[in-house]
Amino acid sequence: DTVRTPLLLLSCLTLVTAPAVHGEEATEIQAEEEKKEPEKENRWYDKLSIYGDFRLRYEFFNWEGHFDEGRRYRFRYRLRFGFKAQLFDSLLLGVQLRTGRPDNPISDNQSFDDSFSKSEISLAEAWLDWQATDTLSVVGGKFAPTKLWTAADIEWDDDVTTEGAMQMFKWKPSETIKGLDLNLYQFVLNESSDTVDAYMLGGQIVPTFALGDTNQLKVGATFEYISNPEVVGALYLSRKVYTDADYVTNFWDPLAGKFASDFRVANLSFEWKNTSIESWPIKVTAFFYKNFGASDKEGVILPVASDRDSLAVGRGSDHDTAWFGRIQVGDYKEPWDVALRFSRYDSQPDAMFFAYSQSDSRRSSNVDGYRADVRVGMPKGGYVNVTWYNTKWTLGRDSTMNRFQFDYIFKF
Repeated sequence: DTVRTPLLLLSCLTLVTAPAVHGEEATEIQAEEEKKEPEKENRWYDKLSIYGDFRLRYEFFNWEGHFDEGRRYRFRYRLRFGFKAQLFDSLLLGVQLRTGRPDNPISDNQSFDDSFSKSEISLAEAWLDWQATDTLSVVGGKFAPTKLWTAADIEWDDDVTTEGAMQMFKWKPSETIKGLDLNLYQFVLNESSDTVDAYMLGGQIVPTFALGDTNQLKVGATFEYISNPEVVGALYLSRKVYTDADYVTNFWDPLAGKFASDFRVANLSFEWKNTSIESWPIKVTAFFYKNFGASDKEGVILPVASDRDSLAVGRGSDHDTAWFGRIQVGDYKEPWDVALRFSRYDSQPDAMFFAYSQSDSRRSSNVDGYRADVRVGMPKGGYVNVTWYNTKWTLGRDSTMNRFQFDYIFKF
């Protein structure tokens, strides 16, 4: 018994301490092995975020003197598909493909016609976004500018993409001044080895003020200069560029082969938001335009389609202002939320450059119109939209157009 007792105690001690020793050794061995393995790098597809939307549309025209007995019915669709890749911490790459005619800069719609043919898909965006500092980002390439600045669709259609560069400075100075944005941009409108180049230079400053807990006011001032706009106008008149509007609506000097006016366009903008009622926010927007390059030289507005009785004569200096106003009540970001919008706009022919203005009004820069929208939020970020346009020219002879659109937008 005297011998057995120490041996028994020694055996028990060995059993108790052995697992701890072995466990520590295993952990150390595992750590050593992990050090030997190279660090796993992120795979290329881990850096991608894919996005897009698909829109189905039915629309109806009631427009006397156009189409078959003044009416037209058609189904259309639009597909936009792209990706963003974070190349470095401060550098983002974006690429997007879209349906629609490649030579139509203001619409991505594709009509349901030519049933046995295939539709075109084009490279619409390819850009780099460099976040240089906390306040400065620079975008270069081909991109959609309306997502980056403050603009009205009376001047810039939502589908327009531009080529060039933008520099965006964003500050948050104080609680009262929620934000201060300064945007500068340089866009190439047409580059050619046979003639002069056309380009746009512009800038805007937009401060945002907090007016209490439920009110916000954003004001803005923008100036844009276009060099050699007649180069772009000649492409449209020669039908090398197609648009849904079909019209060059700035005054044109046929003898000189150029626009009668220059384009140095300034605009002031205002946007007031009220969120007192969370489910029914209110937003009121207004834009005012003046072209300081308008000429007192007489010009003509020439329709592309020669069978349209629409010839108009005038001076840019007499037709150089425009305004746009919109009120929206409600929101459609969540399923079954409803937003109601009403817009009123009036643009005289030489108030702004015609080439990238809103396509659905069918009047380019020469438009007197109304628009009403009802939008209903749907699951997964989609929404249903019903829109009515009522437009006519401010100068020129043509019947009033009524256009109705019924859309379902699916997002992914």
